[in-house]
Parts: sequence; structure tokens; C-alpha cells
Amino acid sequence: MAPRRGTSKRKEDRKPRGGPPWVLLFTLFGVVVLLGAAAVCTWVFWGRDATSSPAWMLSEEMRYAPDEVSTLESRRLEQILANPDYQKLRAEFSLLRDVERDGMVNVPASEVERVTVAHGGGGSVSILRMKKSVTADDVKRWDGRGAWMPPEKVRGYVIHSVLQGPVEADHDSSSFCVPSSKVVLLGGARSLRKVLKRNGGATMNPQMERGLKMVDLDKHLVKVVGYQEPGGASLGNDNPLSPGTLTHTKGRVVVLKTCQTQFGATVDSTVVFVCTDAEAAQALKPAISDNTTKEGAQYGKTRAALYANQTVTVDGSTVTVRDSHSMDALIAWLREINKR
Repeated sequence: MAPRRGTSKRKEDRKPRGGPPWVLLFTLFGVVVLLGAAAVCTWVFWGRDATSSPAWMLSEEMRYAPDEVSTLESRRLEQILANPDYQKLRAEFSLLRDVERDGMVNVPASEVERVTVAHGGGGSVSILRMKKSVTADDVKRWDGRGAWMPPEKVRGYVIHSVLQGPVEADHDSSSFCVPSSKVVLLGGARSLRKVLKRNGGATMNPQMERGLKMVDLDKHLVKVVGYQEPGGASLGNDNPLSPGTLTHTKGRVVVLKTCQTQFGATVDSTVVFVCTDAEAAQALKPAISDNTTKEGAQYGKTRAALYANQTVTVDGSTVTVRDSHSMDALIAWLREINKR
């Protein structure tokens, strides 16, 4: 008898629809991966706070930097101290120990992964990212000054201030806070109080935002200066290992300055000046080159050799100065000035 209309074939004759189950699993997996990649890309390009620029690499630091940041310095102490070439230089130049500890009071450099010193209208704060967990008692022991005022609580955080008299009513003296186990804040009590009361990261001027996008925060030493008003150009004081201060301050034409230094067999530094316009940049280039020549002539062949590889280039309103000092040549220069 013929099957009734609407009835299906026998079960064994049916074919599964949509392919085998593993095909469906792979399809679902691919969709999840694509959606995840899209989400990550969206976060990378759009999800970050615009005020933090690539300082998202310093997210913890920018959270505690003062408002209206105009200068930011980053020193990757753990990497610097682990560098054998740097250790050779350090053995010849004892002042490097002071450079390492700048803004750190008496916290040992060997305990710190990175120190970030931020200056702005809201004061100055040093943000220390520690290699291991620390407590307030650890910081007090390193400080060694002994007498401390009663702790001050701010939104669940605790500010500790050294007792040094006469002390102002709000004890804006040398203070610190340990907001998390691997972060130590150093600065005046006023500055720390403002930071800890604030919601969100630090504000900064447009030039600072631009400058942070230009630098590589993985470099050993980084400095960014964003001027509220055009300033003079200076070269040398941004690199603590410069063999001298090379300056040009005629005219206030610089709106942004960045400096990056890396240690190795050579000490490589790049300083970038962003000027008010292309004409100002063109005028700045020969001034820097002339000062380099004068410095070399004044201080002799050893000094002049340090600048042998210096290049100065102009691109629109930007002047870039690159120096590559041989580590051996730099040590020779330091030995020479130590004899004077």
C-alpha cells in the first residue's frame, strides 16, 4: 500500500541536516573568536580614556598623578640596574645613584620596578611601582627619619607624614601613601590628598597628550614636557647622562619636548622639540648644531668625540636631535672630568 501523503521516509533513510556536529562546533568557535577579536580591537582603539593616551601603559601611575600634568618622567629602574653596560657606567659615575633615587626619598632603587615623577598644577607626586608587595612600615624603615604624625585617612587610603617642624596645620610635609600593595606614592600631603580624593585619572594639557603619543614608554628613561605657553629650547638637562648642558634659549618657540634614552653598548638619546611653526624649527636647527660645536671646542677632543654621531633634523615644525654616545667614550669623559 502506498504511504499516505505527508508521511516521511523511514528513519534509516533520513540524512542529518546541517552537516556533522563537529562542523557546527568549529563554526561556533570561529564566531566566538571573531567576536572576541572585534571586542579587543574596539577596546584598543576606542575604549581607553583619551586623557591617558599611551599612558595606558602607566595606568596605575596616571591614576595617581596630579591634575594638569605638564611634565612626566619615567625611569625603568629594574631594567636599568639589570643592564651590564649601565653597571660599568655606574661604577665610574657615583652621581648616578642620586639620579636613580630622584623623587624617591630613601626608597632603595633595587626595590623599584619603575618610578614615574609627575609635575602639574596639582603639585608633584612620585609614583613607585614596586617589584614586590610592601607595607607602610617598610617605607618608614627605608625613610629612617623616625618621627611621624598621626595617620590621615582619605577615602579609605592612609597618608603618612614625617614630623618636621614647624609643621603647617595641614602638615604638607614629606608624605607617602601605599594605595595598593605594589604602589607607593611620595609627595607633599596636599598633593597626595588631592589625588586620593579625585575620581578617575589625571588631567593634562593637549601638548602632554600629544607628547605621550610620541614616546616609547618601554625605554629606560623618558621625559615629556608640555608647555602651557611656548618656552625656550634646552638640550642636555633632560638626559641625566649628558656630558654637559647644551642650551639654546633665544626666543620662546617650543610648545612640546620629549626625551628618550636607552642604555647598551651605546647610550642612545632622542630629543624632540615641537616648535610654534616651521620657521621657528628651521631657526632652531643651526643654533643647536652651533652650540654643539662650541661645546666640543671649549672642552677638548674627549668631549667633542661624544657628539661625533649627533644628528639634527627638521620635519615641519619638529626638530629631532639624536645622540649615540659610545659607553667607552662616555666613561673616558667622566674619568677626565673627575680629575679636575
